[in-house]
Amino acid sequence: MLIYACSGLVCIINCYCRNAFYHKMPCAVVIYLLNIGYIPNFLSCMGCIMYYLQQCYFSINSYNKAIDHNYIKEENFFYKLCMNFKEEKFVKFIMYSTIGGVLFSGIFGFTGQTYTYIPLTKGYCTNSNIEGYPFYFTIIVYFIFSIFALNELHKLGSDFVLRKSLMITLCIAIILLIINVFGNSTNYIKCATIIRYIPHETVLQIFSCIFNFSQITYPLFQLFYIKYQVKRLELTKSGLIHLLNDKTLFNEFLNFCNNKRCVEGVIFHREYKKFKNIFKDSGKKLASVGESINGTTSSNSDSYTINIDLLYQNISGLTKEPFPYYEYIPNFTLPTNQDQNNKYSYNLVLNNNETEQYPSPKHHKRMLSVNNKRKEYVNIYSDNNVNNNVNINQHLSNGHEQIHVNKKIIHIYDEIFEKANLIFNFFFTQYSDYELNLPNPIVRKIDYRLQLFNDHYAKMKNKQLFLYEELECEDIFDEAYEEVIQSLYLNTYSAFVIYKKRNK
Repeated sequence: MLIYACSGLVCIINCYCRNAFYHKMPCAVVIYLLNIGYIPNFLSCMGCIMYYLQQCYFSINSYNKAIDHNYIKEENFFYKLCMNFKEEKFVKFIMYSTIGGVLFSGIFGFTGQTYTYIPLTKGYCTNSNIEGYPFYFTIIVYFIFSIFALNELHKLGSDFVLRKSLMITLCIAIILLIINVFGNSTNYIKCATIIRYIPHETVLQIFSCIFNFSQITYPLFQLFYIKYQVKRLELTKSGLIHLLNDKTLFNEFLNFCNNKRCVEGVIFHREYKKFKNIFKDSGKKLASVGESINGTTSSNSDSYTINIDLLYQNISGLTKEPFPYYEYIPNFTLPTNQDQNNKYSYNLVLNNNETEQYPSPKHHKRMLSVNNKRKEYVNIYSDNNVNNNVNINQHLSNGHEQIHVNKKIIHIYDEIFEKANLIFNFFFTQYSDYELNLPNPIVRKIDYRLQLFNDHYAKMKNKQLFLYEELECEDIFDEAYEEVIQSLYLNTYSAFVIYKKRNK
């Protein structure tokens, strides 16, 4: 940043002198200052971005290795370039490049028409000939670097600080550099009206201002924002929740926890919120199916609405009729010629008796629709002319019936399955790098519920009969989250607030 600031000052001096001393400033001095100013300016910008990407790569690699111990990063040239970045070596590279550019312009610039100690009579001194090649080469290198950097920043995701501002900076920088190249490609500049008020040299100054915003102004603003918000924080759990939900304060708290070795709780909060957001967003996804919503889940959250008729839309060859009502019969006797492994399937019996009342919750797992009347349910085996109270598994095997679940709903459960198992492997297994310090009963409970979810998720994917109730896992990590918040509040949050208030 020191090189960037000094080189930026040289650029400003060069631009000012070039305009203020139009008839007196030698063109050679203009070209020398151009190389001394802009070559280290562009290269220092590249160095800052490579250092930022290097830190992001370290974080991502640690995260992925914690989830998958066999994880191997697919290394490309740009990745290796950033990972091998060393500040001391890059500073030397900037110095050698700047000196080389000045020497090149001084040695080979004698052949250029504009390289003279007597100012041109047609307008500003330009660097459109051979003496300007080092400047243009630096611009080309930065242009190519910006494209690769934009691609890598896009891959990082939204969890990294300054990512968005850097992407905006690089996009604007590419546009400004293109404008500057076109402006400098002429041998001289005629003083047209637009050039008088908007000379093309200003785009490089705008470039410096843009980068100043992303690397200097914006971080300073965040620093003042953190100090202001810390003063308002209360030493209560609500204050901790406010801190965790504020992106700027969250990142500052995460850095503090890195030093205090309590980072696993803060990371768990972030992953837990992502998991809960799947359920919040799923309401919109389910609405896009195009059907009316008739029922809701028994989940603890009021944000996750599911139409049961959509879940069980089609039963092999039938139209979009709702899935029939099943009743749990505890004393049902298995036929002697059937496998004992199917015992649970035999306990689900089809019931189409319109006069019979709804069974109590003790005698059934879940009613598959709550708003439809009992007489609206149809027997899925009616076209096979079978009687009521017939074993379901027998008809599934004889009729080759399969449950067809809406693809959009399957996609939602794909997200839930992936995120739930990722969180468990990342925080709750014995050899996790970020294992949470939780009571064993909580971990065993989560493990048991996740196994049930995985079993019925697999049945749903294989179009087998499954219990929708076991797929309702929105609150699976709630108890663990309460323990983590309590631990952060007692052990870390108070120390963080006191430390920040003392170090104003």
